[in-house]
Amino acid sequence: MFTFYYLSQSFLDLFRPQRDRDECYLAQASDLCDLERRIRAVDDRGRDPASGITFGLYAR
Repeated sequence: MFTFYYLSQSFLDLFRPQRDRDECYLAQASDLCDLERRIRAVDDRGRDPASGITFGLYAR
């Protein structure tokens, strides 16, 4: 029964706005370093991996 409950909850979470899901994800950070890592992960989502090379953000 627990499995069905958690499965249904995860399915219903798909209909929540992305901003709410991001806030929950950030709220689960255990310390400041973890929070910064999570913020970078949220900011980098959807960005093309080669964009850093295009904009010259990496050392040559």
